[in-house]
Amino acid sequence: MVEKYSKYDQELISILAHDLRTPINSTRHFMDLANHAGRMGNDEKQSEYMERAQQGLSRMSQLIDDVLEMSRLEQDAKLNLEPCDLAAQIQECLQMLEGAAMNKNVSLEVQLEDNLPAVEADPARLQQILSNLVGNAIKYNRQDGEVLIEGWANGGGVTLKVADTGYGIQQADLGRIFEPFYRTRLGKERKIPGSGLGLAITHKIVQRHGGTIEVESVQGEGTTFTLKLLDKVPDVLPPSGE
Repeated sequence: MVEKYSKYDQELISILAHDLRTPINSTRHFMDLANHAGRMGNDEKQSEYMERAQQGLSRMSQLIDDVLEMSRLEQDAKLNLEPCDLAAQIQECLQMLEGAAMNKNVSLEVQLEDNLPAVEADPARLQQILSNLVGNAIKYNRQDGEVLIEGWANGGGVTLKVADTGYGIQQADLGRIFEPFYRTRLGKERKIPGSGLGLAITHKIVQRHGGTIEVESVQGEGTTFTLKLLDKVPDVLPPSGE
């Protein structure tokens, strides 16, 4: 008996096929150009085209990784919970994203309350949350923009804000940005690369930790994500509402 695909599975397959088509065609195109440049003895152009082809392969790899990660989260992959130092996690995140910030001359500022309590989290998943939020704050920022990361104790854990001075999100998009594969109109218009899964993955991980994440944005001024994580993850989590 053939098992029927769910509506979610059908949508995932359709969007994955659509989103892979562009980088596949782009990579094929630049590989052909690189081969032609090689036959003509133009080493400089060959190197340029090979680099562009590599970018296409990287996009495909990232998209596949994101789809696999979303699938694991949908299947309730086990969390390896332990007390986590948010200040140390943020520092590790900023070190990884320093190059991306320098490329756009985006300043990264951290303002954390002294003696922040530890939160209970899976360290690898927590790093995903931070990397997605700070990475987006850089990617969707203006040249010479700013990213501010603030954190303070809230009585049952920690509240963390990640604010940028970027292009902002249109009000029509705000209610859907945590949906799988959803990409904002501005992101499409500016051709900013992305799978449309980063924020959906972030949202799902936060839910799995019993936390919450909200977004506020003013178009043309910037976006702020507010994340609340717990000092102790409940044994039984409330329904996600999805």
